[in-house]
Formats: sequence, structure tokens, C-alpha cells
Amino acid sequence: MILKPLQRVQVLESTKKFKPGSLGYFVAQDRVGSYNMWDMCIVFTRFGKKGKARIEPASVRHYMIDYGTMRDSDRKIMDVVKVHEKIEPVQYKNERGGRISILGEIESTKIEPFPMDSKNLLDLSDKEFTAYIVAISMFIHKMIYSKGVQHLVQSPSIKSREFVESDFDLGLPEPGSIGYYILYGLQYDIQTKRADMPRKHFGELYNYQISTEAKKTDLLDRLHRDLAMAKDSIKKYEQNTEIALKNSSTKINNVLKHYRKYKEELKQVEEGKRLSRKGPYKNWYAEEDPQGAPVKLRWRA
Repeated sequence: MILKPLQRVQVLESTKKFKPGSLGYFVAQDRVGSYNMWDMCIVFTRFGKKGKARIEPASVRHYMIDYGTMRDSDRKIMDVVKVHEKIEPVQYKNERGGRISILGEIESTKIEPFPMDSKNLLDLSDKEFTAYIVAISMFIHKMIYSKGVQHLVQSPSIKSREFVESDFDLGLPEPGSIGYYILYGLQYDIQTKRADMPRKHFGELYNYQISTEAKKTDLLDRLHRDLAMAKDSIKKYEQNTEIALKNSSTKINNVLKHYRKYKEELKQVEEGKRLSRKGPYKNWYAEEDPQGAPVKLRWRA
């Protein structure tokens, strides 16, 4: 599945904190290595169906090709060979008994597009409008600096003192950084409130900057101008995304075609998978053949 930047999305299933019912705005996605996995950046506005409204970007792992859409026989093949054929990374147990891959925890998260509250951005609530602004700004940031999705959730260097002293003037940052300044301002309010410090209130000063349709329009226009300037980067991103999905689909189809034909090799992989759990994950051996010689399983790119 390929999502369009700035689409509103909903989490259907998840094993992580992105509980079913979580809502947000999709920013971008990159393929994780050569695996059947997207690394997605989403600006969440709510975690869970009853979660408190908040604005928080997060990196989410999502399968490129959903095994659940396959027929039962193919899904069983994938369950056996997906790690052996490097469709998914090797996993091992962590100290808590969970499954960890060489790339970190694999999140089983299913996401689908979700309708926006209004097609007119100016009619969105202030919270939804702000989340959209953060998402579009982060997308511009990726297009300008060619950053991987996993790095988008990490705030870049910003002029925080100057931002505070300017009463959080959003005219200070470039469009590709506006979202990070807004996130800083939201966090600033939380931290200074907890510390009971005399402070300026970002929320109040920010709300004034989006208090009219004219002000919201001016902010959107700044962002859209930078989007237009990044059209070549956007086109390249879209092409690379389509190629990545096609390559993953081709790889999976070739693997399925092979193991449908060579069932004995499928059996060897399954036996090797079971044996590998007793030792280092790099030792992929099937059981011994009738002559007693160990059979080392082949790895194909």
C-alpha cells in the first residue's frame, strides 16, 4: 500500500502504542532496506479511540505487502521462508521475552486512509489544522534535505531562544521547519508548566497567529509555495516509492513461485528454522540427510 502525503489515516490494528482508533496525518514512507516493510512517519492527533487529543509525530512500521491478503497456502509458505529469504529481518528474543529484529522491534500495525473532518482546511478545528501544518512542514523538510523517515521524528536544530523571545513568531522559521517550531512550543508549555516557571504561553500566542481565516491562509500559502518549489523532489519520491513496492511484490511472487514448485526445499527451510532457535541465528542448517551429512540451506538475495 502506498499512502499519499498529508492523507488522514487511522490505525486498525497494532501491537504498539498506536492503538486501534488512533488518528493522524501521514507524512511520508521509506522502504526498510530490502525488506517487505515501510517505515512511515505519521503526525498523530489521538492515540486510541478514547485517547486524549495531542499532536505527536511517530515512526511506524507497516508491511508493504500484507500477508493476510494471500491465499492460505501462500501465507503458510511465507510464514516458513520470510526470514530465510530476507523478506523480513532475523528476530531473536529480548530480555522481556518479546521478539526483536536486527533492525529493532517489528510493529504489527495496520493503517488505512480516513476521511478528513472537512475538505476545506480552514474549516478544521485548531488542533486538526495544527497537526496538518506540522505534517506538511515535515514533508517539505524531507523533500528539501532528503532525510530518511526515521529521522523526521527527531527535531533538528532550531533557534529556540530566539523563538521564545519573539513571542513564538512563526514568521521566524523556514516553512520546512515550522512544524518543528510548533512542536517545540507545545513541549515548552508542558515543561514550563510542570516546573511551575514564570513563562510565556506558546498556546495563547500561537492561537492568535491562526485566529482568522486570513492568518491561516497566509500560513498555508507559505507552505504551499515551498511545496511547489520541491516538485522535482516530490516526483522522485513518488517514483522511488512505486519502484520499492513493485520490487517487494516481485521478490515475494518469485519466492512463492519457487517454493510452490520445490516443496522438499520448503520442508528443509522449515526444519532449519526450528533448529536455528537452539543456537545462533546465523546457523541455518536442515536436519542431516540419510548419509549423515548436514545440509546447509542456500540463501538467495
